[in-house]
Amino acid sequence: MITIEGFSPLQREIADRIWSMDTEHEVQSYIYGLPRRQRRQAWVVMQMIIAAELDTYMEVTDEVQSYLSSIS
Repeated sequence: MITIEGFSPLQREIADRIWSMDTEHEVQSYIYGLPRRQRRQAWVVMQMIIAAELDTYMEVTDEVQSYLSSIS
């Protein structure tokens, strides 16, 4: 299980739902089914999950962290 600090309760709920899904298609269907405002939050959460998972396998450079900060 990934732990990402600083998520709001809504972002935690979105992250839990995304994390429980098995396929990219499920994730995309879930995100596109959300209201527009929550959809943006879900995309950010998904990117944070990906970054956190990648961070467990490789070092995240300052450039990558800067990019991730720019999309939130």
